[in-house]
Amino acid sequence: MYYIFKKIIFVFLLWILASNGETIAQTYTMASGTISTCSGTFYDPGGTSNYGNNLNITETFCSNAGNCIRISFTSFNTQAGNDILTIYDGPSTASAVIGSYSGNTSPGVVISSSGCLTFKFVTNGSNVKAGWAATISCVSCGNIYLMNNNTAVNTCNGLFYDDGGLAGNYANNLNFTKTFCSSPAGSCIQILFTAFNLKANDILTFYNGSTVASPLIGAYTGTTLPPTILSSTGCLTVNFTTNGSSVGSGWEAVVSCEPCPTPPGGSATYTHPTVGLQNAYVGTNMVATCSGTYTDNGGVGGNYSANINDVYRTFCPNQAGKCMRATFWSLDIEGPFGGFYTDYLEILNGPTQNSPQFGTGSIWYGTATTYQACMNAGLGPYVSTDQSGCLTFIFNSDGSVNQAGWVATLDCVPCSNGPNGTDNSDCITPTAICTNQSFTDASTGPGIVSDGGGGCVLAENFSNWYRILINTSGTLGLNIVPNNVNDDYDFALYQSATCAGLGAPVRCSYAANTGNTGMDNALNLSTNTAICGTPNNGSDISEDVCGNAWVNTLPVIAGQAYYLLVNKWSPGGSGFTLNWVLSGGASLNCAVLPVELLSFDGYPDDKKVILTWTTASEINNSYFTVEKSADGKHFEPFQIVEGAGTSTVINNYSTVDLSPLPEISYYRLKQTDYDGMISYSEIIVVQSNVTDVFYAIPNPGIDKTKLVFSSSEKGDQNLTVYSMQGFPLFKDKVDADRGINFYDLVLQDFEKGIYFIILDDKKTFRKIRFVKL
Repeated sequence: MYYIFKKIIFVFLLWILASNGETIAQTYTMASGTISTCSGTFYDPGGTSNYGNNLNITETFCSNAGNCIRISFTSFNTQAGNDILTIYDGPSTASAVIGSYSGNTSPGVVISSSGCLTFKFVTNGSNVKAGWAATISCVSCGNIYLMNNNTAVNTCNGLFYDDGGLAGNYANNLNFTKTFCSSPAGSCIQILFTAFNLKANDILTFYNGSTVASPLIGAYTGTTLPPTILSSTGCLTVNFTTNGSSVGSGWEAVVSCEPCPTPPGGSATYTHPTVGLQNAYVGTNMVATCSGTYTDNGGVGGNYSANINDVYRTFCPNQAGKCMRATFWSLDIEGPFGGFYTDYLEILNGPTQNSPQFGTGSIWYGTATTYQACMNAGLGPYVSTDQSGCLTFIFNSDGSVNQAGWVATLDCVPCSNGPNGTDNSDCITPTAICTNQSFTDASTGPGIVSDGGGGCVLAENFSNWYRILINTSGTLGLNIVPNNVNDDYDFALYQSATCAGLGAPVRCSYAANTGNTGMDNALNLSTNTAICGTPNNGSDISEDVCGNAWVNTLPVIAGQAYYLLVNKWSPGGSGFTLNWVLSGGASLNCAVLPVELLSFDGYPDDKKVILTWTTASEINNSYFTVEKSADGKHFEPFQIVEGAGTSTVINNYSTVDLSPLPEISYYRLKQTDYDGMISYSEIIVVQSNVTDVFYAIPNPGIDKTKLVFSSSEKGDQNLTVYSMQGFPLFKDKVDADRGINFYDLVLQDFEKGIYFIILDDKKTFRKIRFVKL
């Protein structure tokens, strides 16, 4: 969950703690236990060396000065998607999760809401990396709100206690009402409890609005934590009453602002499937979206069907840096009979049928007819904390009573996990295969585009995409070897020059086997399995879950292009090795295009989208056709830009889309030679309604790049360029105007490599990754 008050700022800084001219040198190499300190350096378990394999370590840092702990990461590098650092806002792993981090996505600066931060580091059995370094300090804990008067508070962050505060009990004979409203307006107040202890007849009551006349959410007493309370109006009103007898320790809660939930539409955007496909439980391919109304198969007004057998579907974000959120507005599902589940909805934290539940609140039945009733029951909001950013829903019904089902809305919220939009988890961002050599990889999720659902592979789960060009003719085979033999990998091979024209795969396996899989005639004949009760072996080119994990090899011809989807079904795991099995003279190479495209970028500007691209060289290039799509698959041309013919110098191009789609537009370049031969660029995604803009054009760059950024008001912005190691290399103060701004960054003094560019206006920190060629 994303909390604004935590100020998780993605910025690399070096903090030097000095006293009397001497550097404080206390260091903490991660080990199990609890440390009280307000200074020092925090390293991964390897210290200044690489960390080890198969680790599972939890360590807590607490303030020793009665304030809040602050950890500022100066470097971060773990195996992406597999070696994961999870940070908790409190003294244990039972505290609220701030975020899970892997790869080069640094936690930046993390500040606890109380006195402690807890860190859990889990590694797999494959590669190890350099880990991290961070500095420790203590800061003020921020806003504190006590339930000791009748007031209205405009805020977006703080800690909320009973009148006794953090350490004391509440008093007798209280009757106070406090209203929290978001400030600035436009978001909705959320209250998340971390401790709760009220005596009988001492009651805390919540209303969804600015007064006690607003709709009632619920009233709470005892020692069970109330559910997460999220307003749908921008305000929450809280009333606390106590009697004259015994008192308790009260509560601790975190106040934050979250994106407001969207009320459901009059009809369903997505309904739940009723049957599994190809002997599987998955009912349809994964959907990448950040909006929509989701219901049972009866829609908004009808009842669900009988005899739905644990069929599931998955929703994932279609925006980088976002995670799926499901908000429920009604639920009506038949309850258990005779101690057994009959009809139920199960909600899972991730993209597969075997993803984990959300604690004990993931299986639902019964009746809650309003948003407030769903909130009171603890039915959401559900926000994915999985590295994929996805949510999965499983539904089961028996053959008896069919009720109204559910109505939920889907949206996306900012998060520290979730897809980054640049990994090879999407067909539009594949890894090019340039040699016949084996390679290793691991996947964090299905990316931000739903593709690859055709043929036997029914849904992307944890996917990797690769682009292959046949260099010499022969026979193509492959062997996928999981690093963990208990992992279940599937694959699909498409013969296509572009992602837009994938069509049906020419080779495909969705077998339920764990262990090795691939394209091998001999293993296809000799491997005999009975996954579905019937022995399976022989010669085939496509198989469902009942298959033996092997299909036949493929005759290939020089010049043919293919896309390979490697799709991991089981959560977790340690990645895989792919070995090519080539015969008959077959070999692989990268696609050699007549245009060497350095960059292709797009960014929103008011009600239009500006597109730019840069070429390093061109051979017989007649013209570019700029194409646009609403789904990343079906493209239409909207502009032609003349090419440079044959050129060995850098050429910069730009054009404007005056009519972008309302939310997300997909763009690609179609390049045409003088002789009529064509090639396509990769696809880029532009969200046209974004008001927070920060891009570098071109990226990568050689001599200079233009920074494009938005500002909500006129004033100075602090610009800093950092190395990958977190060292500041360049600083400047930029005079920004309200709206879109431009800044030319000269690159001649920078070495080739990867950099991070930070903009800071003292309210927000924005970061982009930049490559200098």
